Amino acid sequence: MKSRVALVLLLMFISLTAQAQEDKTNLIQNPSFETNGTTGWTVNNMQTQSNTVFSRKAGTYYLESWVGIGQQIG
Repeated sequence: MKSRVALVLLLMFISLTAQAQEDKTNLIQNPSFETNGTTGWTVNNMQTQSNTVFSRKAGTYYLESWVGIGQQIG
């Protein structure tokens, strides 16, 4: 009996873990800045940048905001 309960719990855990790892990127409106820039995003004091120097990223475009010393990102 204990082994059956343990098996059921293990199967439930595996099922929940598989669901937790499911890709949900398609639920985000415009999940990258590659095609439509910032369409669908609220962007304050940010600019789209392109840079191919960074090797550990996917795509070319990203958002960036530079602030001076003492200023806060808004």
